[in-house]
Amino acid sequence: MFLPLFIAFLVQGLLLGLVVLALLAAAPKLQKRYGPRWLCRLWVALAVLFLVPVRALLPQAPAAVTVSAQPFYTQMTALTEETTTKPAANVPYRTTTADDNTMHYIVPRAELQTGRRTVLERLAIDTNWGNLAALAWELGLTSVALYQFGGYAVWRIRVGRNAQPVAKSWRDALPQGQCPQMQATPLVRSPMVAGALHPVLLVPAGEALKGAECMLAHELTHIKRHDVAKKLLLTLVCILHWYNPAVWLLSARAARDIEEACDAETLHGRDAAYRAAYADALMTAVRRNCGPALTSGFALSKRQLKQRLTALWDTAPKHRGRILLAVLALAACCAGGLVACQITDTPAQETAEPAPTATPSTEEALAEIKDINRQLPTEQQLTATRRVDSYFWDEYLPTLWGYKFNGGMTSLVEDPAAESAENENLAAILQEPRADGTTWQDFLNAGKGTFAKVNFEAELEPEKLFLGPQYGEGNFYIYIAVPYDKSEPCEPVSGWQQNNNGEVAHFGTIDPARELRLTNRQYRTLVHQCNALAQAGARDFGTPADWPQAELETYLYYRNQDFHTFADALLMLNIDFTGGRDWNSLPYFLTYDELNALDFTAPKTDAIPDYVVAEGDDCGVWAFTRDGDYLTATWAGVQEYIFYVYNGDTAARTVIVGPNGEQTAPITEMPYDARTVIAGGHSLD
Repeated sequence: MFLPLFIAFLVQGLLLGLVVLALLAAAPKLQKRYGPRWLCRLWVALAVLFLVPVRALLPQAPAAVTVSAQPFYTQMTALTEETTTKPAANVPYRTTTADDNTMHYIVPRAELQTGRRTVLERLAIDTNWGNLAALAWELGLTSVALYQFGGYAVWRIRVGRNAQPVAKSWRDALPQGQCPQMQATPLVRSPMVAGALHPVLLVPAGEALKGAECMLAHELTHIKRHDVAKKLLLTLVCILHWYNPAVWLLSARAARDIEEACDAETLHGRDAAYRAAYADALMTAVRRNCGPALTSGFALSKRQLKQRLTALWDTAPKHRGRILLAVLALAACCAGGLVACQITDTPAQETAEPAPTATPSTEEALAEIKDINRQLPTEQQLTATRRVDSYFWDEYLPTLWGYKFNGGMTSLVEDPAAESAENENLAAILQEPRADGTTWQDFLNAGKGTFAKVNFEAELEPEKLFLGPQYGEGNFYIYIAVPYDKSEPCEPVSGWQQNNNGEVAHFGTIDPARELRLTNRQYRTLVHQCNALAQAGARDFGTPADWPQAELETYLYYRNQDFHTFADALLMLNIDFTGGRDWNSLPYFLTYDELNALDFTAPKTDAIPDYVVAEGDDCGVWAFTRDGDYLTATWAGVQEYIFYVYNGDTAARTVIVGPNGEQTAPITEMPYDARTVIAGGHSLD
């Protein structure tokens, strides 16, 4: 999910880091000419650029970096195995020909045929170096954020618990007319400001320190300049780019210049006596404790004392430098957008210019016309076509679960020898032995029957996809032997073969899904969930925690029918009641003991009276309405269920490969984990 964002910030952060290092090297000269207040504006501008993905604002970058997203462990390597034994009739398979001309079958792994899944399949599929790097970035980001904001939150809680009344001497030290929110605490030893949105002036408990007037004037200037908000901005940059040393150097330098800029503004227009008193106040604050993030204090170290005393007596006029500031900010912005990052699933390929095609000759055109006027099929061939259609759609496909099979086309293989010359799989099939010891080539030569090629579309059901697709979906074809003797059955002689030149399958959205702005899989998940809820008799609930155990087990029993009884309770509960793709985590509404105690081998509660199960893509008794990201399924006067439309963690990027192997434009598809999540229900009767 976070890989594209991580890549964008990584490339931009590294380029801006080079700009920051160059400016830090030139900072002493820039400060001498323009002053610390000018530098503060520059650092804030750079911090904003670190937080904004500049590439998103530019139409095209002059250079590009390609980042491979090739997974270590793919769905195909995880979910299939190769064998020389022909699989059972109800197991889908693909075929390939080895170097020794033997037929090999690519079939679902044995574990998947029985519905079991390994930890490796759950955790390692589609993992790549980019995903691991993005995960490390997320973990580091979270850790730094917890350290910075968590430490500040704990410190503020301690300050609040140890708060004391502010001494009168501290209030008397305030400049005339100033009345900020103040708080005294023994946890600070010199005045400081805490809080970016609602700043609070914190002072030590007890009487005012020597130089309190100067200290408080300094802190009030911090409030006026919104310096704590600037430190919040720098803290966010450090969290987002925690791995970039240039960012931490920028934050340290900016913190120093914020203090010196505050000194300069506090002393603006003051005489030498006030500056001397201010210097004494700085001496008093040396080595007093400094606050955490999101604070701005008067305390300083010995090294900072020398720098601030030097700047304190620097009364030379400074250049305003507005044009230079704008130029530097624009240059940094352009640097951040110089390089774009492209994520690809396959190595980039150069696209060659297509060769010019010659105009067909008159002889070729006449040959095409003759081919169109070929001999019409015989009655025997028409009968064979009808037989194979009936067998394929009424007998073969119903034995396979987990697919929606769309319309296709059946054609007889008129010249198997000619077609096998272009299709290695068919050539190998013709030499395969039959049960009687002959080959399929002998079967055809003897005139006992013919081969039919059936083209069809296979669209995965959502539950099949959640368990792990064996072959995916798309346009396929299969060869079927059709005996002319009607007493002999038709027989598939090949597995499913891809029929779309590697292109991604795109299926038409069914009408009820289109009306609800859902994908086909989301709509089918919705119908299946409504069936299981009503069959379990679920009425008034917010989460499964509101159900009796028997009702929950009945829901899982009926829901598991959609998974062909291959799913476990953890998978079904995470899919139906939680968002995200982590289906191995324990749902918040169950304990491990409760999970292990579930027995959903049989229904234990009654369905809602008079409920009729919705079949196929028919919505049955349900009327669906959508409002934003939520759906309502209503059985008029009886029951209502609420669903959240979950569109997946990340969009899958699929590369289209043309007939000559060239890479064309990638297509963005809905992620496979897009579904509807059950959010509650209540009865209407």
